Amino acid sequence: MRTKLQQVFKNYGELLAERISNNILTSEDDVRYTFLYSLSKIGKYNPLEIELEKSYKEDNLKNDKMDLYVSPKRGNDAFAVEFKYHGPKAYATARTSDAGSIFWDFAKLSGEIGKNKMSAYFVYVLDEKMKKYFEKKKSLSCLLDLSKGRLRITKVYFKELPQTMWEWLKDKDKKYDFITGLHCYVKSVFRSDFLKQQRHYLRIFSIER
Repeated sequence: MRTKLQQVFKNYGELLAERISNNILTSEDDVRYTFLYSLSKIGKYNPLEIELEKSYKEDNLKNDKMDLYVSPKRGNDAFAVEFKYHGPKAYATARTSDAGSIFWDFAKLSGEIGKNKMSAYFVYVLDEKMKKYFEKKKSLSCLLDLSKGRLRITKVYFKELPQTMWEWLKDKDKKYDFITGLHCYVKSVFRSDFLKQQRHYLRIFSIER
């Protein structure tokens, strides 16, 4: 884990905690742009090295865009980042599809790092209600509680998920064989709990093959 990015994650967590504890209206865009600020301010990444909504290289994902892509001019390898925010006003659909969308991002990032020399990260911010949903199923709670080691994500893992989520994942995009194609490892690289007023949780994972 590169030191510069760890400092970015720490600053990002502090800014998010301050924002949420002060009841400042927060959307997924705010979650993304706060990270972008930390990336530039603390990480000293040049804005010319950063792309938003970059296309994936996988043909079956041509309609999907990665949230953030960083390609340093020198030094470290490039890396991609996907974000999810499941907060009080962030979702109105069934939590099954909300949680399922996390694994869809895992699959997209895993495919991208398989085609490029790069790293990939998934930034997840969720509220107390979403956390309780995760806690109802061991296969989901172990992801949220991950602090050491790596969690292997394959079709065997998915069989432990709720049946409704399994069906949602299979129907997500018939062009992309999501279930049988995904084989990656998820590693926790940063975590923070914001327990004042509106309880929120930040989890940052690296996606590895």
